[in-house]
Amino acid sequence: MAIISIDKFIAELQRTIGDHSDNGMMLEGIIKNRHRYCGIFRTTTFKEKIVQHNSQSREIKFGYFLENIFTEYLERSPRYHNESKHLGRDVDGDILEADQVFFDDDGVVYLIEQKVRDDHDSTKKRGQVANFIKKIASLGYVYPDTPLRAAMWFIDPAERKNHRYYANYLADLEDEIDAEMGVYYGGTLFTNFIDYPEAWEEMCEGLREYRRLRLSAPVAEIPDFDHDKDIYKQLVRISELSPRVFRSMVGAAFFDVKNDYVELVNEIFPERSNLRRAAQNAGYMV
Repeated sequence: MAIISIDKFIAELQRTIGDHSDNGMMLEGIIKNRHRYCGIFRTTTFKEKIVQHNSQSREIKFGYFLENIFTEYLERSPRYHNESKHLGRDVDGDILEADQVFFDDDGVVYLIEQKVRDDHDSTKKRGQVANFIKKIASLGYVYPDTPLRAAMWFIDPAERKNHRYYANYLADLEDEIDAEMGVYYGGTLFTNFIDYPEAWEEMCEGLREYRRLRLSAPVAEIPDFDHDKDIYKQLVRISELSPRVFRSMVGAAFFDVKNDYVELVNEIFPERSNLRRAAQNAGYMV
C-alpha cells in the first residue's frame, strides 16, 4: 500500500506550483518590476520574459513542494517523528528555520537542509553552508546532550557542482561540532542517512507520473492582457489601492504623458481594452 497515493501526490504538486497561473498577480509583479521586462538593454522580449518568469516561479514553488511532501512522508513513518522546524534566532537576530527536524525511535535528532540541486555559485554556496552550521549549533542548544545527525541533501542527483567543497568543509569541522554531518544526493539520503527507501521510490514515481502528464498537456499560454478578465480585475484593484501608479499608466496610455510606464503600457496593452475599461471604472474620461 502506498504511503501517499499518487493522486494525492500529484494534486498537492499541482496546487503548490500552480499549473493555472494567477494572471492578476502576474500583472502586479510586472508593474512593480517593470524595468525587468522592458528596455533597450534587454535582448529578451516582453513575452519571452513572461515565459522566463513563469518557469522560474514554478521551480521555486517546486522546492517548497518537495520540502512539504518530505515532511508528510516523515509524518507517516513509524520510525521517525517530526519536531518543530523553528530553531530560534542567530546572533544577528535572524530567524532560523530548518527544512526537516525529527527524531528516530532511538532518540537521535536529525536535521536536514534540502535543495533541489547543487548548482550554486561560490558566494551562495558559502552562505548556504554557513547557515547550515548555524542551524546545527542552534539545534544542539535546543536539544542538549542528544545525539545529532545533520545532512545537506540535494534532491537531484545529476547536479554535484560543489560536492567537494561541502564535503571538505564539513569534514574540517568534525572536531569542532558534536554532530555527525554529511552531504547526500538523490536517494542516498534514504539509504545512507535514514532508513526509508520506500519514500524515495514513491517520490520518484510521483514525479515521473507528473512529468508524463505535463508532457501531454498544452503549453501554458501568455495571457491576453487586453482582454483577460483577471487582468481587468487587477487593474481595478490597482486603481483603488495604488491610484498614483494607475494614474501614471493612464497618462502614458491615453494622454501622451512621457513617463516611466510608456514602454510597459505599449507592450502589454497594445489595444488598451482592459486598461480603458478600468480607467473608465475609476472615473477617467478615456
